[in-house]
Amino acid sequence: TAPASFGLEQVWSGIRRAHGRPARPKRAMMVTDLRRAVQAAPDTLTGLRDRALLLIGFAGALRRSELTAIELEGEGAGPVRVRFVAGGIEILIDRSKADQLGDGAVVGIPHGANPESCPVLALRAWLDKSGITSGPVFRGIDRWGRISATGLTPNVVARIVKDGAVRIGLDPAAFAGHSLRSGLATSAALSGKADALTIQRHLRHAKGDTTARYIRDGDRFRVNAASMAGL
Repeated sequence: TAPASFGLEQVWSGIRRAHGRPARPKRAMMVTDLRRAVQAAPDTLTGLRDRALLLIGFAGALRRSELTAIELEGEGAGPVRVRFVAGGIEILIDRSKADQLGDGAVVGIPHGANPESCPVLALRAWLDKSGITSGPVFRGIDRWGRISATGLTPNVVARIVKDGAVRIGLDPAAFAGHSLRSGLATSAALSGKADALTIQRHLRHAKGDTTARYIRDGDRFRVNAASMAGL
């Protein structure tokens, strides 16, 4: 007779077939891919918005919900606000996912070294062209170029990231809204110029363990035993 465990193995096998394996993590949008994606954005009102959204989301390592909640600083502005300062841009966040005590945070976004991928210039260009002077910064645009009064939803951020991937020949299924946040962390680690604490602070991670995963991803080729072996 078959062992008693045989039936249990069949059950687990059926569960695995029915539910499949856990979804694979989405790919980080590295800084080199981001530059290409924003440079390939169309020269339209939508292209200006998407370019600014991608660069601000990346440089600020912002969560989708934070990115879509950004409003221009002023009377009646919401819990996530942006202001232009001498050094670039400041994103003021009253409360975030990792800030359960509601202490708030200020995320600094400096001017980019390359004008074509500078988040500060991109945001200014979008605001000047759209005429937005208060309220949500990133808004919907219809087919006739009319700008909505309300902000985008987090799901639209994911679509814009995927559209950017398509423009440069990458698989859109491999990317999501979080690809901007993880791309900043991984690119910073790969550069070798940012230490773990600097990356952790910018991402506003409560624990270093969360940041460590991005650092490992960035170090996969920079600190690699195979390359050190002299191949």
